[in-house]
Amino acid sequence: GLILWGNTLYGTAYQGGSANVGTVFAVNTDGTGFTNLYSFTAALYPSYTNSDGAYPVAGLILSGNTLYGTAHSGGSSGEGTVFSLSLPRQFALYASSSGNNAIYKFDKSGQATLFATNGMKGGVLSAPTGLALDKLGNLYVVNSGNATVEIFDPQGNGTVFAHTPGAVGYGVALDANNNVYVANSAVGNSVLKITNPGGVVSVFVGGPFSTNVLDPKGLAFDTAGNLFVANSGGFIEKFDPQGNGIKFATLNQPIGLAFDSATNLYVSLYSTSKIVKYDALGDPAGTNSLA
Repeated sequence: GLILWGNTLYGTAYQGGSANVGTVFAVNTDGTGFTNLYSFTAALYPSYTNSDGAYPVAGLILSGNTLYGTAHSGGSSGEGTVFSLSLPRQFALYASSSGNNAIYKFDKSGQATLFATNGMKGGVLSAPTGLALDKLGNLYVVNSGNATVEIFDPQGNGTVFAHTPGAVGYGVALDANNNVYVANSAVGNSVLKITNPGGVVSVFVGGPFSTNVLDPKGLAFDTAGNLFVANSGGFIEKFDPQGNGIKFATLNQPIGLAFDSATNLYVSLYSTSKIVKYDALGDPAGTNSLA
């Protein structure tokens, strides 16, 4: 079996490789770039034991940037293994251009290419704002001009995922189950939750008279499933998965949020054109101005 990640297919070969007992390989969807990522080591008669497995069978699954699969023989007993293989993380930076109704993709060198625009491969972009990627490389786009959320696959093919009538969407984030959350800015003063699959829209937190959601802009989830909301009204609110909120920090017009692998939170401030860094506790003593 094969699995697709971005523009690359990953699979196994039952034989071949340095010991002729199988490989894990990668090939681009256009047929270029064939690479043997791993060759299993020899599993010699009569024990057929080795350290990693031999003769891989069935398909692969992908979690994060790690492939998992099974081998028919080899291992400490000679009767097969479950193996894992870490892949290099793919790099791509996407940016929305609201005025041009376009999404641009940047590579590591900073070279930009047009990824999507209105009318291109099914795209219906209209004043796009927030962007979020899922684990399979699909890009979710909030269109503030036509109150929709659109999905683009890694090849740039677009489909409308959900309609959010009356909403002025800004930031977007995905939870661990791939449900979509949209910051409904000044008009709705709320954060919408959209089930995935299904596309059913509901209000997760906030409302016209809310005190813990005030002109929300940026959204980000931590590893525990808590949703952080950058309220440009002057604070960051932390919501647990049930929607219970607590104030995390008070700042002047925060609009963008992002977590690193150590759960530090980075916040962009519209008022001062600065980025500040918070530790996991949100203690002001742990805050540093980065730019």
